[in-house]
Amino acid sequence: MELIPRQQAEEQVQHLQRKLYRWSKEKAFSFDRIYNLFYHPAVLCLAWYLLRENQGSRTAGVDGVTVTTVKNKIGIVEWLTAIKRQLRARTFEPDLVRRRRIPKPGKPGKFRLLGIPCLLYTSP
Repeated sequence: MELIPRQQAEEQVQHLQRKLYRWSKEKAFSFDRIYNLFYHPAVLCLAWYLLRENQGSRTAGVDGVTVTTVKNKIGIVEWLTAIKRQLRARTFEPDLVRRRRIPKPGKPGKFRLLGIPCLLYTSP
């Protein structure tokens, strides 16, 4: 698998979304067809671009991994390929979410829970 440029990934995902819309109108629609799109290269690459741009991507989850760690130590393509392989085999299991209490704005003494997901995954 190679990293698809963002614009090309967006176009391919939009094409897949149009397909999904057409499929949803069919009487014999099967959700098994949707699962196969989870590990489509364009979907994975677009997910990477969106994840990378997310402000929270600089905060590590319980695994201690950030987007920078994936980029510099693991390799984006290797990381996406490993996720694709596990999704295809239906063995993908995400790790726990790191929970933090953050103060509610304008409400002293009140907090809300914030979940910080992990970037890595449990190996099969």
